[in-house]
Amino acid sequence: MVIRVKLFSTLAELVGAREINVEYKPGITIRDIARILAKRNPKILELLNNEEILTALNHRYADPDTEVHDEDEVAFMPPVSGG
Repeated sequence: MVIRVKLFSTLAELVGAREINVEYKPGITIRDIARILAKRNPKILELLNNEEILTALNHRYADPDTEVHDEDEVAFMPPVSGG
């Protein structure tokens, strides 16, 4: 089973892609997906551990402990700053 993961801003730059697919086992959460991504690319570990990262499931904000299912879309969005 596959989940589509979208990365924004700095996360996408560090990974070198805006979208990746993650194979998973039933019962996986958004937080678990973040751990998988961090293992694949240690450069993003600090960003994904940041409590200010927004997470979304199928275009709606979601808690990191939300369970995901086949063909869901998960997004990780770093905080935006500016003036």
